[in-house]
Amino acid sequence: MNEYLLLLGADSYLRERALAGARQASRLPIWNVVADPLRVNNRFFDGCIHADPQDKEGILEAIRCTMAQRQLAPRAIVPVNDWSLRQATFLNRELGLTGLSDEVTAQTRDKFLMKQKLRERGVPTAAGRVIGGPAELDDALREIALPVVIKPIDFGGSGGVSLARTPAQAHEALKFAMDMMDEYAEAYQVDATRFLVEEFIDSEEEVSVEVLCHGEQFQAIAVTEKYLSSLPYFAEIGHLVPSHRSDDARLKEIACQACHALGINLGIAHVEIKVRGGQYWVIELAARPGGDAIMDLVENAYGENMYKRHVLSYLGCDPLFESLPVARKTAAISFLKAREGEIAQIRQDVDIPAAMTNLEIIVKPGHVSEASKCWRSREGIAQFEWDEIRATRRTDFIDSSQALADAIFVMRS
Repeated sequence: MNEYLLLLGADSYLRERALAGARQASRLPIWNVVADPLRVNNRFFDGCIHADPQDKEGILEAIRCTMAQRQLAPRAIVPVNDWSLRQATFLNRELGLTGLSDEVTAQTRDKFLMKQKLRERGVPTAAGRVIGGPAELDDALREIALPVVIKPIDFGGSGGVSLARTPAQAHEALKFAMDMMDEYAEAYQVDATRFLVEEFIDSEEEVSVEVLCHGEQFQAIAVTEKYLSSLPYFAEIGHLVPSHRSDDARLKEIACQACHALGINLGIAHVEIKVRGGQYWVIELAARPGGDAIMDLVENAYGENMYKRHVLSYLGCDPLFESLPVARKTAAISFLKAREGEIAQIRQDVDIPAAMTNLEIIVKPGHVSEASKCWRSREGIAQFEWDEIRATRRTDFIDSSQALADAIFVMRS
């Protein structure tokens, strides 16, 4: 029977380099899952499974039909984003392929289970309590002192996450999280019934660490500087690789400990950590490569496509580096943000910063811009590269990106 590699989530926005990494890792044909192959362009992939990407039973049935009718079977099924993790875990188990266990996947998708396991293993993290709705919130606030962060138990992209400093704000924050789940839970097949009330770690400095996992061996490959929107929201407005904390051995040790604590034994894991006064708190982690083009930044800075290592792991190969890659330059991305209101015009005749390598506008005139609350609040992206690597936190590209957005987006008065 001929084989192919099934790559889940690689056709999502800012995950395009996953396909390139898969081709570096294997000469197998690369397939994806497409709900409507007739109307969805699939020319970058070699074939597709015709099914709803969120319907794991439907995907399994389609795979088995392809095996029976065309004598084609997957050698490996590799998830690269949050929304494909449960599907890949289920499919790999049912088909006898290499994959994460159900327990590990559950712990990395359920933020409360994740925090419980981290605390059990001595990994520093914020305290939290699960609630089902407004009736339980006041009790939770007696246990977790204000200020608190309230978030959906099973979502991503900062969706539905906000800070509350008073009981009234806490009820507003919970409504924000619940409204977000009402809008997205069915489409992404996530838990809309539980929310996390969490201790607020008051620090503006946050980084993420990409950790390569293989059995009980862990390599912290890259540290990313993260830039967040103004409170009460936590939207990510930019990323930079390598972070000025890339040589922080304790930071990398904690990231690896977190992966070990959750039993992640396969592929790339993405660990988000708050830093304050020499202390570290793991905010959350995911058993998949970082999103928002972070893997592109790692590739640009280090010359290594980390999706390749992720795929190699699912193919049953040893993905670890004999010697860790060294950054050769700095790469960054920022997310363009228009002022609040309706965009009347998008100007093209603007001055572009010298270090910018890519500019993409993702909205049209008539779009209504909201405050920077989560991933969907963005109006465009800008990417940058510099030959120098700084030892201090860099913010100039964030400032120049806002100035550029102000020039590009003409708001209706």
